[in-house]
Order: sequence, then structure tokens, then C-alpha cells
Amino acid sequence: MLSAAIPALTLARPAPAETEAEGGLKDFKSQKQGYLLRVPSSWEQKEKAGADVLFVGKGADVGVTVSPIRINSLKEFGSLETVGERLLGTERAKESTESAAMLSSSSREGAQGTVIYTYDYKIDTTRGKKRIVSTVAIKGRKLYICNGTVKCSAPGLDCDPVGGPGTVEAVEAVSQSFDVL
Repeated sequence: MLSAAIPALTLARPAPAETEAEGGLKDFKSQKQGYLLRVPSSWEQKEKAGADVLFVGKGADVGVTVSPIRINSLKEFGSLETVGERLLGTERAKESTESAAMLSSSSREGAQGTVIYTYDYKIDTTRGKKRIVSTVAIKGRKLYICNGTVKCSAPGLDCDPVGGPGTVEAVEAVSQSFDVL
């Protein structure tokens, strides 16, 4: 669904602003693409095709993609529930997905009044179990997706994060800090 709009190549871009924040976190701001988020200071920034930025920690990562689209707002795309159903439908349609289940979804307004949807779900794939926190927004005919992935060490209903205690909470905190300018 949403990931189909992600370009295949990473384009050269100027270095975004990074500042140290309190509590072992750092603020990351992309002036060019118009978003910001707060990530753990220990996470390393990496390059990934299709991602505007990717931060990697032990057993988890958070990446942001920004893609041009034809609609002006998330509400034009659908309600919180409709978009969540489409998201899970897309995950279930992947050949490697064995199961997908929504854990929670929420809607909030960003600092500039932009509607932001967040989905927390788990998937079992042929490559292992993952917990995903996906935050989406649309502003200025751009689709922003902040996707956090937590790798789980064992199959079953709960996610035992590879990165240990606090890994899921760290990804959730990054997701909640995401905003568009």
C-alpha cells in the first residue's frame, strides 16, 4: 500500500541537522524533506536505498521515507481504521508473511496541525517475527512514513526483542517524536 510509493534509489542530499537532546537522545531534523524525530544517541545512522534516513540500534531500526503523492491529507486517503486495514492487507499479501495482527492504532495532530496515524502491529514471516511501529502523515502532497522495526528472538504471541528490554519502548518513543514541519 504505502510502501509502493517509495523510490528505489537514494538521492544525494545535504546533511540534516542533528542536535544532542536530553536523556541520551538526539534530535534529527531534515530541512529538505521537512520532518523531525528524536532517536537514541547510541543508534547509528546508515544508508539504505529508498530511505531518506535510517537509524539502527541493537535489534531495532527506524527509517523515514518521503514520497510525492497526489492527495493533500491523510484523511483523504482514509480513516485510521481504513488505512490500518490496508496496511495489514498489504503485509498479509507478501509472499514471506505467515501472519499479521494489529496491536494498536492511534491518531494525533502534529505541531503544525498535520494528522498523523500510528500503527503498532506484529508479523510472522519466513525470516522471523517482527514488531512494527509505522507512523504516517501527508503534508504538501508528500507521504511521510516513519517505520520502526523490532526483531523478535522467538516465535509466539509476544515479542521477545533481540535488543533486550526497552527496545520496543525506544522504537515507540521515536515514532511518537516524529512530526512534519
